[in-house]
Amino acid sequence: LSGGGPSGADLAALEAHPPKRYIFQQRVDHFRPGHAAAFSQRYFVYDEFFKKGGGAGPILLYLGGEGQLESFYNITSVLFSSIGPALGGLVVFVEHRDYGKSPVVKRSGDLKEDLRFLTVDQALADFALFIRSFKRSRSAGCRPDAPVFLFGGSYGGMLVAWFRIKYPHLSSGGVISSGPVSYNVGGPHSLSPERRLWDVVAHTYRRMGGSPCVAALERGLAELAEAADLNPQEMRRTFGTCTAPADAGAMKRALSLYIRGAAATLAMVNYPYAHTLVTPLPALPVGSVCERFLAPAAASARREELFAALNATVNFYVGQDLPCKDVERELVVFSGR
Repeated sequence: LSGGGPSGADLAALEAHPPKRYIFQQRVDHFRPGHAAAFSQRYFVYDEFFKKGGGAGPILLYLGGEGQLESFYNITSVLFSSIGPALGGLVVFVEHRDYGKSPVVKRSGDLKEDLRFLTVDQALADFALFIRSFKRSRSAGCRPDAPVFLFGGSYGGMLVAWFRIKYPHLSSGGVISSGPVSYNVGGPHSLSPERRLWDVVAHTYRRMGGSPCVAALERGLAELAEAADLNPQEMRRTFGTCTAPADAGAMKRALSLYIRGAAATLAMVNYPYAHTLVTPLPALPVGSVCERFLAPAAASARREELFAALNATVNFYVGQDLPCKDVERELVVFSGR
């Protein structure tokens, strides 16, 4: 959906094609009868192509994923460079519940309680209600029978596929980019989904930096898991964590998950051009991490150097300005929790 290596103009869609910004009063819970509570869900509309086409074009609806809406708007260049103007389409982006500036409930600090309505089924029902309401809205300016074509990438692409299955009557088609609705990496079926995902991550590091790179990554994680003499305070100093729980085993598990989250996300966004999808990154970030941190550490395989390489890899992703690493929260969803 990025249309290949995007240019600077593509990455500045908010400036080149400034959208109109709106709020949709969305239901908090679609599956509890009589539950009338609502939350403010953001959506953006760009109608210049639509107006030039006389208002006869389709609705091109991008289903937001796990991030703020501005990021998806800025990187989805194909809707502005080719599809939108070619079809005279009404370009619409809808933010996913509980991401960006569309929280479902007021944050209390209790993550489980705050995100109790964050489910795929609720998100799909959000998009269904939005489509029905948007097409009825006079301000939209589109025909009630205007076809709707869905767009999404990664998790958003998965949403497109699931939406087409669950609500086939509300859209005419969908375009999915890198949407792993069902992934199969081969290998023994007895392996857990987490292990199989990590094998794919390791494959990316091996391709970009060779065996020394992936060896340093996996040896460092193994050292972290197996070293009996590590204590929470030492781990806090080495990795710059915000807290140091008394339980060393719990600290190791949380820290390992956090490191794997950074490494896995870098692999997932290892694009051949600089971008700001999840954080500002250069082209082929895994190659940079391998060359600068991991491969050099593999030569000695000393624990201190391996840990320093792991920490540098995480910092490469989260940035040097982060005061401390909150390993009590997952950096990305990796463990399947």
